[in-house]
Amino acid sequence: MDRELLELIGAVCAVDESSGVPPSFYVMEECAELIKEIMKDQRGKGDREKIVDEACDVLTTVAVLLHKYGVTPQEAQDRMGFKCRRAVERWETSKEA
Repeated sequence: MDRELLELIGAVCAVDESSGVPPSFYVMEECAELIKEIMKDQRGKGDREKIVDEACDVLTTVAVLLHKYGVTPQEAQDRMGFKCRRAVERWETSKEA
């Protein structure tokens, strides 16, 4: 992540804190909206742009939530890499997704 994006994430986190609405609320709301768009897609009524937009909303709200908890981009990247490697290994050894 570049410096400007990190600063924007920090600014949104500050806005959330001053509004009294916890970042976790926004994560749940955006996940629900993404689920709705994915379900539409499964019914053949999907819209790629809406799915991308909602997925980016989820990523943004999760980034704000992680910022609130003091998680650095490097820590998040390391954990994501670990989880991806573990999922691939699980699939290769047991075909479990």
